[in-house]
Amino acid sequence: MPVKRRLSKQREGAVSPQAVAAYEHALAMRKQHARGELDLDAVAEADKTVEQMLSIKMWQPSVFGLDTFWEPSDDPDYQRALDLRDRLNAALAELKRRRQAAAPTPEPETAPA
Repeated sequence: MPVKRRLSKQREGAVSPQAVAAYEHALAMRKQHARGELDLDAVAEADKTVEQMLSIKMWQPSVFGLDTFWEPSDDPDYQRALDLRDRLNAALAELKRRRQAAAPTPEPETAPA
């Protein structure tokens, strides 16, 4: 009997709050690796998590290696990864702006009279 194939409920390449949080975490881990504080395997695992959330296949350009491994071209996969990275960076900037706006400002200490 034929059965209808069910597609994933997640939209392919959607920049969700979870994807932005994972992207932020992966960028932080990359900085730690650059300082020599973290193993490359942990960084690769964080990158892989982000790529899975964005439905990036292993043969497609990643949002992390566009400037290093890929030449700018009219390749649709490259353009998709570039668009995803731009959207992730914009969402991350907005998230940081909201965090700064929501952070309480410290009261200046006054010397006792």
